[in-house]
Amino acid sequence: MNAPQLEFAFRLEVNLGPIREIGASRAGHRRIVQIIGGTVSGPRASGRILNLGADWRNYLRRSDS
Repeated sequence: MNAPQLEFAFRLEVNLGPIREIGASRAGHRRIVQIIGGTVSGPRASGRILNLGADWRNYLRRSDS
């Protein structure tokens, strides 16, 4: 069987806002990073990233740190 081949499709350059610490939740510690813009460029896609989203992250804090 041949190994799968990868082909470069596009590059994302994302502009992020400041990290907002929300605090403890049932799913862990929550922080939000707003996506405030950016660009998509490459042979398979190109365009502009709009100021319409965010990355919502939950993580568990270690009790020994």
